[in-house]
Amino acid sequence: MTNLPCRVCLNVPPDQQFINLFSQESQNQQMTWLEMFTLVTEIAMQDGDNSILCHNCQKRLQEAFQFKVDAQNAIALLETIMPVVEDKNENVPLPHKEPQETEVNRKSRLTNEYGTLNRFHCRFCLQYIKGRLRDHEEIHISENGGLECYYCGKKFRTRKLVLEHLQGVHLTDKSDPNRIRYACDICGKSYSEKGSLRNHKRDKHSENPKIVPKKICPYCGEPKKDMLKHIELVHSNKEITYACDSCQKTYRSKESLRNHQRLTHEGAEYKYQCPECSKCYKTNGELKSHMNGVHGEDQQLPCETCGKILKSQTTLRFHMKMHRATLDFRCPQCNLGFKTNAYLLKHMKVHSDAKDYVCKYCQMAFKHSGMLSKHVKMHTGEFLYCDLCPSESFIDGYALRLHKEKVHLGITYRCDTCSKEYGTRKHLKQHQNAQGHDLTRWTRIVPENVVECK
Repeated sequence: MTNLPCRVCLNVPPDQQFINLFSQESQNQQMTWLEMFTLVTEIAMQDGDNSILCHNCQKRLQEAFQFKVDAQNAIALLETIMPVVEDKNENVPLPHKEPQETEVNRKSRLTNEYGTLNRFHCRFCLQYIKGRLRDHEEIHISENGGLECYYCGKKFRTRKLVLEHLQGVHLTDKSDPNRIRYACDICGKSYSEKGSLRNHKRDKHSENPKIVPKKICPYCGEPKKDMLKHIELVHSNKEITYACDSCQKTYRSKESLRNHQRLTHEGAEYKYQCPECSKCYKTNGELKSHMNGVHGEDQQLPCETCGKILKSQTTLRFHMKMHRATLDFRCPQCNLGFKTNAYLLKHMKVHSDAKDYVCKYCQMAFKHSGMLSKHVKMHTGEFLYCDLCPSESFIDGYALRLHKEKVHLGITYRCDTCSKEYGTRKHLKQHQNAQGHDLTRWTRIVPENVVECK
């Protein structure tokens, strides 16, 4: 089995399902695979290039070559028929046509004029280049934005860098301890690519770091480094073209699809554990967001709409987005609306009998992990107590906060449709659902001279 990807689709073919353009002969006795590839694609190859072609691309190459041959035969046939048809009208002059040069004759002529076509001709423009051919080809690559990785869409200056990226990032097991890593000689941090290590040294250990300023998106107000890519993927009307083969979920980019497949369908482990509450996550980014949003104490960021205190810019942006979001995700069974698809999927478990979360103490099963976490505290006795009325105990911080707001601070929630007020957000939402009011129209009322608990 080869470790090299296919020359065309960049997928790694299974064992015995690929050909080598340089070493194998085609079924056409008058032409090799390499000659057929050059005639169809007009891309010349050199020794040392990736010459692997998978079984599917091999069939596509045969079909394209046959299509080209049929088109040339049809042109030759029409040239013999058209003069007979047009001779009926003697007043119409026949156009002068040069004899058609076949691709085989063209290749032979170029070879006689310039030498070996695969060695001295540019793979992109087929021009004869005397001297540094690779420097000339890199001009074409830079004009096209680089060579694109099949899996994540990242672009590189040379094909060698693409292969290094594929083998170091996508085609190896990240949990393999023998995997090649490039370590920083200053701080010891390691990377899977040499380019990432160079960027790390430049940005962290040099006097001239490359600082890419973030721009504020005019549509959602979030800071982004690559504004054009963000607008194209999130806010444009571009058709979604990348679908998951397992669940048919669609994405706007190959990178998003690949991350979905890796985290959802390829059995990614929950190997990143929170040191504070022992919660586990699949990615380090999810763990960092959890640590900043739940256990962080450096920032106290209030929401301008409802006054809620948040601990990180990430959680504040998501919270503000929930104020602007509409209830577009509807339950197909009860027609209840939700602001995100994740909330809808969590709600759908209400209509299901599946209980996947089992208590390790009493084997009682629950539909949601949050319900299981609260239940486990009944066994461990990890209760929270109100400092104003110590006799009251609560199972989590959320219930304790609701108790303080309702009993000790007098905070209420008002329905802006009918002006009714309730002691908790849950009771207000029940009222709005029952009356058919807009769930987004509500106000959190804090009495004057009240200092909220953090």
